[in-house]
Amino acid sequence: DLEWPLLRIYRELRDPGFASELMVEDLANAISIELVRRLGLDRAEETFRKGGLPQWRIRLLRDRAYADAPPPTLSELADLCDLSVRQLRRAFKAETGLTISKFIAATTVERARALLSSGLSVGAVASKLGFANTSSFSYAFRRATGLRPSEVEGRRCRHN
Repeated sequence: DLEWPLLRIYRELRDPGFASELMVEDLANAISIELVRRLGLDRAEETFRKGGLPQWRIRLLRDRAYADAPPPTLSELADLCDLSVRQLRRAFKAETGLTISKFIAATTVERARALLSSGLSVGAVASKLGFANTSSFSYAFRRATGLRPSEVEGRRCRHN
């Protein structure tokens, strides 16, 4: 889980103690390793691959998923890569081990957490992420994280 090391870095920066710089560096390294593992970047490149997506297409998909806009649709991502939805689903799964739908859902949750932590209201976050209303966003967020959006806002306030 990435939340704990991020919170620990925040605490070290807020209230530095003995060897805080080393602690922050070690935690940042642990976060980097976890991200590489989660994104599947630790797999060695095979000389001859069957299926999958080239890295430039993965970057296009990642850039669009994290863009300051509502989450992309599968057909939008397929058009971006000049593939059919079926080809995109197969190639993305072959390349990352994740379904494209789970990737989009995970990036949406990450963006929602960041926006909530930045102080935006639940309604503003819901609107920014393209949800029809606050309650549909709250339901989706709770289903994905086990937390209510207000609990994420509250975590930010307790650490100040």
